[in-house]
Amino acid sequence: MINDSLRQKPQFFVCLKNSIFSNLRIIETKINGSFDLENAVITNNFQITKSKIKDNLLISGTNINPLGTRLEWATISRRLSIYHLEQDIFFNHNNLDSIPLTIFNDLFSNYSIIYSAFKIQGNRYSTNQCYIEWKNLETAYLHKLYQQNQDFNVYFTYLMNVFLGIFCDYGTNPLKSIYISFYVMLIFSMVYFFIPHNFGHQRDSFWSSLIGYISQINTISDIKNLLLTSQKNYFGEQKQIEIYLDTIKKHEKSFYYYIIALPNLIYFYLKKLYMTIYFTFSIKFINFTEKMKFLGNLTMFFIFLYWIFKKIFIRLLDCIALSMNIFTTLGFGSTEMTGVPMYLTVIEGFIGWLLLSFFSLSLISQLVN
Repeated sequence: MINDSLRQKPQFFVCLKNSIFSNLRIIETKINGSFDLENAVITNNFQITKSKIKDNLLISGTNINPLGTRLEWATISRRLSIYHLEQDIFFNHNNLDSIPLTIFNDLFSNYSIIYSAFKIQGNRYSTNQCYIEWKNLETAYLHKLYQQNQDFNVYFTYLMNVFLGIFCDYGTNPLKSIYISFYVMLIFSMVYFFIPHNFGHQRDSFWSSLIGYISQINTISDIKNLLLTSQKNYFGEQKQIEIYLDTIKKHEKSFYYYIIALPNLIYFYLKKLYMTIYFTFSIKFINFTEKMKFLGNLTMFFIFLYWIFKKIFIRLLDCIALSMNIFTTLGFGSTEMTGVPMYLTVIEGFIGWLLLSFFSLSLISQLVN
């Protein structure tokens, strides 16, 4: 067993550099150190499976046959390295900030070797994971290059890489854009929940509705009167369907007039049955509670709680619908909001456009590949 302080020394590497192999297979092997294959040539089959490399994998200048290569990304991930002899240090994905600009090209070459092997063997998952790590390396390179040259083209390319990495794993994961989109819409929904707006089913403000509730409902009898009024209004609105059926019968029209109205008729009779049961049960329950003061007060309390939760739930649905509408930029040229909320909707619309663009590009990229 090699001491941890000595494993980073070249004399303790598993060293096969500058070797020539027809076939090299490493199976069910644990390498408790670094594995050096620099400038090696493997003409036919190169295989590392069910194995573990504890430290670094050095493959600069290695010549392999991609068609005959079988690797596992878990064995290679974050281990592709360049050993700098003078500084006695490994440069790899674990110390991106300290990598000199001159070393990046060698690391790019290493990732290119592994990426080509995965791609040719048809391993899409490992190909994508290798590509993500490769692009992370490129992003660090662009950042360091901008710090040196202060070139704005380089800077904006760097920013685009950062955005692509965050939102869609550099075009390899379209679903990540959808996940982030969902969270963005949810966050803006919460913001809109506390901002006055007239979008959706519930147009009155919460406080206006609460004042109206207090002014209309003070006793259990008020609830009963409200139920009776609602029952009368509801069944009055349903007269149109009955008038339509009477008109068909009066003029002796053909059966297909009934067929045209069949979906509405089914919905009408089912809803009528439900509303009849609802009003009948509710009115009987109110009549019962009127006789008992405690039960009446308890009923008033639960009805008030129901009203509060209903208002909050509908308000939340309205805010989610508003957020989705703005995010997908489907419903507005401009919004009814003014002041700061208006600028929030513009920001969300821009984020939505950006994320949906990333999703589309990622999806097309995956389909093309």
